[in-house]
Amino acid sequence: MLRSLLPDVPPVRLEAYAEFFASAADIARVHADEDGRALGERALPRPLREKVDVTLRRCGYPGSRHGRPMNVSGLRTVTAHWDVAVRTAIALRRRYLERAGIERLPWVHVWLFGRTLTAVPAFLVRRSEGRARTVPNEVSALFKPAIGLYMTAERALLGGIDPLAVPTPSEFIAVTEDSGAFLSEDAACSGPPHLVREWAEAVLNGAGTDGGGEMTPVDAEPLLDYGDAISRMELLKVRYFLETRIQLQRFARSLAPVPGEPGAAPMAAKGFTLDAGELEAFARLVAMLGDALGLTAPARAATAAEAVTAQAAWAALFTERQAEVDRTLGRAPARESPLAPADLARMAAYVDATWDSAGRAAIYDLAARLRTADEAETETT
Repeated sequence: MLRSLLPDVPPVRLEAYAEFFASAADIARVHADEDGRALGERALPRPLREKVDVTLRRCGYPGSRHGRPMNVSGLRTVTAHWDVAVRTAIALRRRYLERAGIERLPWVHVWLFGRTLTAVPAFLVRRSEGRARTVPNEVSALFKPAIGLYMTAERALLGGIDPLAVPTPSEFIAVTEDSGAFLSEDAACSGPPHLVREWAEAVLNGAGTDGGGEMTPVDAEPLLDYGDAISRMELLKVRYFLETRIQLQRFARSLAPVPGEPGAAPMAAKGFTLDAGELEAFARLVAMLGDALGLTAPARAATAAEAVTAQAAWAALFTERQAEVDRTLGRAPARESPLAPADLARMAAYVDATWDSAGRAAIYDLAARLRTADEAETETT
């Protein structure tokens, strides 16, 4: 099923490096729950999306969602298993805080914990080594609101918010609203406002009860290890993606034709219209987040020769990151065929094509604010 997202990656290689090529959330999206509904529904590739029976209704909730179509089909599973999903989130939150040695979730940990919750389906599927064809309905119910959790945090962090600030449920919901995290390209979140509030209270404050009822079948410690490993992988993938685009811009300028003389046309990154300063500013934010998590990355290349060396260093780094993911799954890392620059190119192309719900929005919001600040400075001088 994952091959539908990355058809150009050899199947054996995709199986060995699934979390490198695609995010854990994307691995989850292509799998179905016990009712036969794909977790991704409208986020699936078009051929798969057309096979999903979706009921759309115009949103009557106030705010950014009002009047937009929303998918109420998947909401049925969420509401049917809501209590178990909330109890599971509270129980995992308590264990996450203990492991991190913190009492509350600052924005950077909201992002990490949200990524971990969205990783539950992928964790179950990947740990089963392909034996699990469906995802339990209560896991599906947990996955859907967890997407909004990490998306809101990602937009906040990549928009420049203090990563160590601790949001209240009201502040979190306000950022969700103001950043457009309730919205997708052609639809809106279908979560009723009272469930959105209950979810924020449970995840941020631990409000609710985790007693009674059957918990989601998840082994907490390996899951939290897996969530941490895939979150760090995702941040490094974004950093690599941005660094590559910066290099492309630099090399494009060096290849740009001199007026009146023949030369190569400048290269452009698919989907991006940021100038060098805007892209650099955004890359610094991502690097700062990585530094806060203790992540190191190869130095940026200044020449073509250094770029070749940097590519090899990135490939080695991602190979080791995937090995860490594999260890959390109890799997033997793939050692005979490490990642190569061609794999990096496929991964970057996939990030370029799919990183739109949170990442691109934050990029363009940051770019707009930078331009506004520049214009204001120009006017004052």
